[in-house]
Amino acid sequence: MPRYFGPSVIVRLGGAGLALAGLVALAHGPLHEQIQLLSERLALAPRDPAALAQRSELYRAHGLFVEARTDLDELERIEPGNLTNRLRRGLIDLGARATNSAVENLTRWQSAHPEDLSGNYALAQAYILAGRPSAAVPHYSRVIDGAGKETAADFSQSGARPELYLERAKAQRAAGVPVTEILAGIDAGVTRFGPLPVLQRFAADLELERGDADAAVNRIAAIAERAERKERWLFQQGELFLRAGRTNEARIKYSEARDALGRLPEKLQRAWIATELRQQIEARLAGVASNLPASPGQ
Repeated sequence: MPRYFGPSVIVRLGGAGLALAGLVALAHGPLHEQIQLLSERLALAPRDPAALAQRSELYRAHGLFVEARTDLDELERIEPGNLTNRLRRGLIDLGARATNSAVENLTRWQSAHPEDLSGNYALAQAYILAGRPSAAVPHYSRVIDGAGKETAADFSQSGARPELYLERAKAQRAAGVPVTEILAGIDAGVTRFGPLPVLQRFAADLELERGDADAAVNRIAAIAERAERKERWLFQQGELFLRAGRTNEARIKYSEARDALGRLPEKLQRAWIATELRQQIEARLAGVASNLPASPGQ
């Protein structure tokens, strides 16, 4: 599932000039303290639009959507023509899983600001939540194409993220986009970021889905080549071969994974994660040795 618009993303709210990165604009203490300070400010000036906007955003970030909407309702009475409030309301709706309202409000914002990456990303997530992945895909693409440019400074502290490519790929898969096209999009992310596990593992599943076990294994091998610890990735290659029905090649990879595990320092071999992996490897080897159809992932 995508990370619905939250603390990792900066949103510049138009003329309001409010940037959020988990509360970057106001990150000088715990959230409740910031809300309290704004409440004291609003007690003295209840129609202060900046304070209402900031407190509404803080409430949203804290999951207090009723309170966030209450402040936004008052803000809209003060600034009835401010389209930025559509983005604010859309983000509240998205957090509260008010799907139809989120799509409506975010569409109105995005229609007026088609190149705004924050709005496109939020709208893509709203469409996913609404079960409309095909509508989400072009908005993910706009974010991917724009992130990392100077104009994207308001979207993310780090510009583009590899997870964007994965989110788009999942939306494409749900929308029935051809596997070749999905893989091309993932490979664009691999070109940009390198053979990261977050991209290559999903791509490997797609390769296997279209019947190319060797390509699937090669993607995991590219991860293993860069990894200091290779045993888990060797095991994953074995899993792919097993799913493809190529049990002899699966056995070889499981054996290589066991050997890699055995070369670890004794302290690491005793760690619970190594013990669990060893048990999985031995179970797989026993299964392929007796020609039993062991089920990957179990």
